[in-house]
Amino acid sequence: MEISLSNVEKHYVRKGKGGTIREIPVLSKIDFSLKSGKIIRIIGESGCGKSTLMNMICGMLPPSSGSIVYNGRSIYDLGDDDLSLLRNRKFGIVPQRSVAVGSLSVEDNIRLPFLYASSETSELKERTEKLLQYLNISGLADSFPNELSGGEMRRVCIARSLINEPEFIFADEPTNDLDKDNMELVLSLLRKKADEGVGVMIVSHDSSVGDYADETYRVADGQVVRI
Repeated sequence: MEISLSNVEKHYVRKGKGGTIREIPVLSKIDFSLKSGKIIRIIGESGCGKSTLMNMICGMLPPSSGSIVYNGRSIYDLGDDDLSLLRNRKFGIVPQRSVAVGSLSVEDNIRLPFLYASSETSELKERTEKLLQYLNISGLADSFPNELSGGEMRRVCIARSLINEPEFIFADEPTNDLDKDNMELVLSLLRKKADEGVGVMIVSHDSSVGDYADETYRVADGQVVRI
């Protein structure tokens, strides 16, 4: 399985003084692919377009031009409902900023993507318990987001991204707020998923991620270059 980018560009439109419109280029003529069974690490200076690249690939942000193809079809040719289903069922997304539904417990937050994706819940209890245990947050199952530390919330977001056993995982700074032991725990889990055939993209400035990655790419001057 593969997600491929062909001649992808992204620019943002900004209004200037007097209502003038200007385009701000971010990424230019990107050819890139994310394959099953590999961890790809993306690095670069702040504001260079790392998160923009990831958000385009995982269906969160349409490119200005070019195509992003998954399973033989351009994902941005899909309607909103179908694209939402694709993101939920096939992609696991860990956003840079940890977010959760404040009125739901940790356990219910983790379960949300599964409940949106399927009416068959026979596997839900086992999947949830495994993730809670692996990420050392079993004791927090009945807690609420506002009761958690930053590191605990980060691990909840990671568990939530994995509940549907996605084909691709997109993690934006997944080691943020984690101590050394939990950082190694999370990266080992992502490595395990890649070894099982999942494609993993990690945007991170953390040099430790390089020890787990198969390939590293730098985003700079609108380009994505393997290093």
